Amino acid sequence: MAGLRHRRRFGKLPEEEVMAEINITPLTDVLLVLLIIFLIAAAAGVFGFNFRLPKGSPKQFKKSHYKGVTVTIPAWASEKHAVFVGSKLINLDILPNYLYQEHLKKNTTEIVMRIDQAVPYGVVIEVMDSAKTASLDDISFAAPVESR
Repeated sequence: MAGLRHRRRFGKLPEEEVMAEINITPLTDVLLVLLIIFLIAAAAGVFGFNFRLPKGSPKQFKKSHYKGVTVTIPAWASEKHAVFVGSKLINLDILPNYLYQEHLKKNTTEIVMRIDQAVPYGVVIEVMDSAKTASLDDISFAAPVESR
């Protein structure tokens, strides 16, 4: 019985058993980087990014130098469901067709949008979609005109 001191366990002596270790350092590094990314993303979502539209004056924007289509979106555009194309008030429902006619008449793909600061984002997107539908692909934004 003295020879049974070292009992075999699954065919190996106790000195030969392998201890399995997992190195968790790389896993920890990856998790910390992901945590930092999520913290920054959460802070951006909660606080948002504030920006202000520039204020311009009528002297800075001369229609005679510009050959494209001008769309002015006033603050009441969502209520009236209309915008100004040039100096003409156009309903948003017929805006794509009207912009396409302007595209053909002026032979341009450029459009400048003057947007009041209080305009809802959805109205701006609707006008931009109408412009894309009318083949006006070069969209620019101009500073709103201050009333004096």
